[in-house]
Amino acid sequence: MSYAIEVKNLSKYFRIKKKQGFLRSIFFPKYKIKKAVDKLSFRIKQGERIRPYAMGR
Repeated sequence: MSYAIEVKNLSKYFRIKKKQGFLRSIFFPKYKIKKAVDKLSFRIKQGERIRPYAMGR
């Protein structure tokens, strides 16, 4: 079977700056890691239609 797209174990993390005092945040910024997606896997077959769910809501 041929797949047009195959994704295995996709993860995405964002680095968010923590709130601190003005000078401290400039010279010594601290960050918190926020997980958006963890270990997502999927396959899309050649010619398969993709329909976005809840589009336009």
